[in-house]
Amino acid sequence: MDNKYVDLHMNSKASDGTDSIQGLLLKIQETGIKTFALTDYDTIKGVLEIQETVPAGITFIREVEISCNF
Repeated sequence: MDNKYVDLHMNSKASDGTDSIQGLLLKIQETGIKTFALTDYDTIKGVLEIQETVPAGITFIREVEISCNF
């Protein structure tokens, strides 16, 4: 598998991103990204939605950023 194009930190509208899940997938395909991670803040809503629609040949990594106070 050619992983020349990788993006390990993307955000969707589920947190502070500007793209819907479908819009994000379209951009991923248009730019030739072969491996990506969806890393929304304090929610897995986007991960649950996108994992059902990732096209064959693209590797998806599930991530989440958790806010914390100490």
